[in-house]
Formats: sequence, structure tokens, C-alpha cells
Amino acid sequence: MSSLTTLNEDITTTTAAPSTTKIKDSLLQLNDDCLELICKRLNTVEQFIMWKLHLRLELIIEHLWSTGSLLHTVQVEDQQVAHLSDKEFMEFMHIISEHTVNLSLHYLRKSRFEQLITLCFPKVTILKCIDPFEQHRNQSERYGHEALQVLQNCFPNIQELELKGYHVRYCRDIFAIGGGNLKRLELKIL
Repeated sequence: MSSLTTLNEDITTTTAAPSTTKIKDSLLQLNDDCLELICKRLNTVEQFIMWKLHLRLELIIEHLWSTGSLLHTVQVEDQQVAHLSDKEFMEFMHIISEHTVNLSLHYLRKSRFEQLITLCFPKVTILKCIDPFEQHRNQSERYGHEALQVLQNCFPNIQELELKGYHVRYCRDIFAIGGGNLKRLELKIL
């Protein structure tokens, strides 16, 4: 009974908006098995948001992530991460960088894509990247070279690479990616 009281105190002392508090309150009334089933149905970004809500949810999601199966394949779309601050985005990407093997980056804004340069994704062997610089078509040659720099620095063990977008035509040095481990390359100009 005292843990329930503590849990309710945690919820009422948060500075979140009233609707968020109600959601947390109703969610936290569920048992851990039920919360785990709910979290399994969420995409990785949604799991990250839940992870930040409460210590109990953090522990459940960390348990799911530690099994490795949920973070094995991750798709990150700009619309999913648009509401995250730069700090939260980097925190999320840092978490997945340690576990992900198959990563898809879809329509990330240039600023988000450039933030990745500070991270390394050593386990990623399969990367799909769809048009990160669509808004910058008039400067695609420059951004194509910048995209190559990010790919070379962040993904040292790439074996399969799929790039789609207007900038692809400017990626002349594409074979330098992956330290010579590249086994499959697919380029599509959109």
C-alpha cells in the first residue's frame, strides 16, 4: 500500500500538464506485464517518450531494450522526432546507437542529420537513408558530400547501404563508406 501512495505522490508532484498527469496516473495503475505489452506495441520513438515519463516505465522499457530484439531494427522518421528537442533527439539516438543493427533514417532535416556526426553506430550493418536534404535541392552537391561525411564517420561497419534521394547523384565517393566492408549498395534518385 505504501508503494502505491509513493507512486501517486510522484504523479501529483510532476510539473506536467494536467492531461499528461491523468495519462500517467491511469497508465501507472496497470501492472508491469500489461505495461510491457503496451510498450511492445509502440515504435521506438514512442517508447523513448514513455521511458522519460516515469521511473517505472523507464525500467520496463529498459528491460525490453536490453533483450535486443526491439532495438535491432529501428526506423527514424523526421515526423516522429520533430517534437523532440535537440538534446532529447541526441539522447534517443545515443541509446539506439548502442544496440541497433538495421537503421532507417527517413526524411531527416539537415540539422538533425548533421547532429549524428558526433555519434558512432558501431553495430549498424544495414542502413537505409531516404532524402535527408530534400529542401536543399539547389545545393545538393555540397550536401551530398556532407551526407557522405556523416555516413563515413558514424557508420564504420556498414555492409548494406540504401540511399534514396536527389542528393544521391552527388555521392561520388560512396564506396569509401564502411571501411571496405560494403557488400550491397542501392542508389535511387528521387
